[in-house]
Amino acid sequence: MDSGLPYTDQSGLPASEESLKTATADLSLGIFGNAFDVDQAPWNHAAPDFQATISLSDRKNLQLSELVEVLKSAQEQLNSTTARVLSSHAVISSAKDSAECYGILETRINSSIPSKPQQYVSKALWKRQTNGRWLITNFSLLQRPAGASNSTFTTGLFTPPETPGGEHRPLGVAIGDTLQEMTAQYSQAINSHQFDISQPPWSYMKKDKFRASMPPAEDHRMTLEEMLKFLEMVCKHSPTAHSTILDSNVVVREHIGWAEVWQNLELRDTARSKGVVHSYIEKMVWERQDDGAWLAVEYKNIQGLDRAGLPR
Repeated sequence: MDSGLPYTDQSGLPASEESLKTATADLSLGIFGNAFDVDQAPWNHAAPDFQATISLSDRKNLQLSELVEVLKSAQEQLNSTTARVLSSHAVISSAKDSAECYGILETRINSSIPSKPQQYVSKALWKRQTNGRWLITNFSLLQRPAGASNSTFTTGLFTPPETPGGEHRPLGVAIGDTLQEMTAQYSQAINSHQFDISQPPWSYMKKDKFRASMPPAEDHRMTLEEMLKFLEMVCKHSPTAHSTILDSNVVVREHIGWAEVWQNLELRDTARSKGVVHSYIEKMVWERQDDGAWLAVEYKNIQGLDRAGLPR
């Protein structure tokens, strides 16, 4: 069976990002189709060791034949669904002869009764085979969590990669929505008093470069270790303090490997100001590393106006 994308040396890369994105989108849309001939595209893009995880099945790591059986059994549901790709992104690692492709799909039920569309996150890991052809070794299509925000550019990853830091680094495509979510974990970790430097979100930060400034130490650019000690001290002093993210925005300049995430927050129940709501603006700056990983390099916390009398 002659399958997969042909090998090319165009632009020094083993395959074009556009061709991989297109093939990944075809497979994602094929999930909601009614043609499952494994000898035809998009199914013949599957490698011999192909594994898939999709929302339609509780089982993980389905082989191609098992995936097709799941889809055939869900035909009644799938036949009434229309799907389209909203956005996609691909990163090729020419040194490893591999690529990662992500996308966001929107599905709607074909019915005279209006219904809310659903969104799905797709992920495909491509590997160049010994014969020079590109095939998918791992594929997932999972329903996107409700409330996931849209950003300047979204990759389809809503949750960060598992256990970044150390030998496990954030994936090179972690931009847009993912950087917003990774930044949001900063406040969540403080709320839960979790300051293990080896765990997210602290493992998302470039330890030798990261610097932070925040009240009451705005003029001191703290290292990551200094910031964690400072935050632990603050939490011991105000154990009931809790912050809430009101909104966030992200600017991604992918061509230079730079991104900036801004968040508006409210802080309540501090030890010295019960009943007072403090407003803050946070900024986190991210940079793409040589290996494609995105790591935070700068954090700044700017205190806003205090607003008393708001319900707690």
